[in-house]
Amino acid sequence: MKNVLLVLSLLLIAGSALAVLDDDPDRIGIYFDLTADTVYLDTPLYTQVMTYLIITNPTAASIAGWECSLEFDLEALSVMGGWIYAGSALNVLTEPDFAVGLAEPLPTEPASLILSFNLFVMDVAGSCFVIWPSSAPSTPDDRPLYVDGEDLSNLILLQNRTGYEGGTPSACAGINQCWQVADATTTWSTIKSLW
Repeated sequence: MKNVLLVLSLLLIAGSALAVLDDDPDRIGIYFDLTADTVYLDTPLYTQVMTYLIITNPTAASIAGWECSLEFDLEALSVMGGWIYAGSALNVLTEPDFAVGLAEPLPTEPASLILSFNLFVMDVAGSCFVIWPSSAPSTPDDRPLYVDGEDLSNLILLQNRTGYEGGTPSACAGINQCWQVADATTTWSTIKSLW
């Protein structure tokens, strides 16, 4: 019994240390929870799914702006109620393309929310989500980025949560398809669901 309690205690400590699915610095991804653990959902037709664009493990203490472009099937997953920016933000492009400046820098966390949007599932086939650089990038690096809130000249490149294949970003999330984006990483939520 003592051994079981010890193992459970260690799992609780390890689970609380893992704040996000991806522990590498300066990553960006689409998630279906605010803790950046859930990247895939099986969802019935005509349901709503709150969706989050999150920078995980940012190396800067705050975010003064950010750039990227989102690709997903807007006919299968319709955006309801518009795009909800974190902070007082101004996007100079047309969604789902973003070049966003913030009136005041956002303090960072292991899972730093920068955008929310509510999707309505119009087609059970769903969609994969891919994050591209902005159509009007600030650097020639061909990557999404964010601006360091303490040094506006410091543009920090973001890596796609699932990496790149031949320079092309891989799908980083999915609703009713792209199940492989959940990959082999086991989250604390998955472990808890076994009990």
